[in-house]
Amino acid sequence: MDFVEYTHRRYNKPGSRAGGSYIKGIEIIDRLFEVQDIFGLNGISLTEITDPAFAARIAKFIKDEEEKYRHGQASIFDYGQPNQTSYPAKRFCSAAIAHWERYVNWLQGNSEARGIVDSLDDGKEISKRLIELYQIPREGRDATAMTKVRRGQEFFREMILDIYERKCCLSGLELTPTLEASHIRGWQEDVENRMNPENGICLSSTYHKAFDAHLISFDEDYRLILSPTIKDRYTSEGYKKFFQSMEGKHILVPSLFPPSQSFLQSHRESLAV
Repeated sequence: MDFVEYTHRRYNKPGSRAGGSYIKGIEIIDRLFEVQDIFGLNGISLTEITDPAFAARIAKFIKDEEEKYRHGQASIFDYGQPNQTSYPAKRFCSAAIAHWERYVNWLQGNSEARGIVDSLDDGKEISKRLIELYQIPREGRDATAMTKVRRGQEFFREMILDIYERKCCLSGLELTPTLEASHIRGWQEDVENRMNPENGICLSSTYHKAFDAHLISFDEDYRLILSPTIKDRYTSEGYKKFFQSMEGKHILVPSLFPPSQSFLQSHRESLAV
């Protein structure tokens, strides 16, 4: 997940302008460093930096320079374009750089997580190690606990999308923003397998919601099953096109970490009737 996607996913609430403001803020800072290459970036965008320690140095510098600018002192922001002066004046650049620093730290955590996935072939052991890495609590809803859970869930989505080559396993849709990592056994239902790649399926949002609602499932040969509820209740053309016509279709099964049949059996037993 690159910086832009990370930002949009984190600030995707209707009416929120924070995401666009942060992206614009980093673009402004990139241009300033092109004029005064204080950190030897040689034209490289901040979004390409992955070293948390280096990011922390840059973030502190920008925050200090923004305070100088706001107090009328000479700063790197003197080299900015006239139509961009509102960003440092309103502390938008320091907010953007703080968000960017969180992104770099998120990347570092993901690097360690990917190392775990790449070095193991046992889904349960991967889940155990990732739960430890992200310190995902069994209980607790305080801010710290929820942040850890969110980071773990974000990585789980990226892991599943990569395993399925960023395609919905049922429809083949490749539109990444619509793709979701669906847990076969739910987050609260099976704590030990929360981060197990064999407990995930890549589905587009409509099929994900239907799967979570136990309106659809998959049989022993990975073919789509429709619940009695959905078959008896719906007759519209939309239903026929997107569900009835897909019944019995084989999903795309990855060679690495295919969905666990024991998990799918549990899911099938809970189909809505």
